[in-house]
Amino acid sequence: MGFFDRLFGGGAAGGRSETMVTSDGVATHLFTETNFREGYDSEQVAATLSHVVATLEAYERGETLTAPITASELVNVRFAQTKFRTGWDQDEVDGLLDDIVFTLRAFEEQA
Repeated sequence: MGFFDRLFGGGAAGGRSETMVTSDGVATHLFTETNFREGYDSEQVAATLSHVVATLEAYERGETLTAPITASELVNVRFAQTKFRTGWDQDEVDGLLDDIVFTLRAFEEQA
């Protein structure tokens, strides 16, 4: 069950993943490439994850970032879908986004 399934009625307790991630874990995460089935535009996902990594690094160091990405913003991110061109597996991306949202919410509650 992926990110959007959990948002709209399924998934773990209250629709939230229960896995914390680190900036390094996000930065080094690899996704399966898709070619002949729908995937997410890899450039859009990479740009979003770059913003996530900067935000998590700041939280991990106890610093404040002038423009962090919030859990609420991440929940509303939408990526273009690919088909017949290379993209990243939607379920894998959604799963990582679940974990990132859970992690960001934890940091936001501490702030």
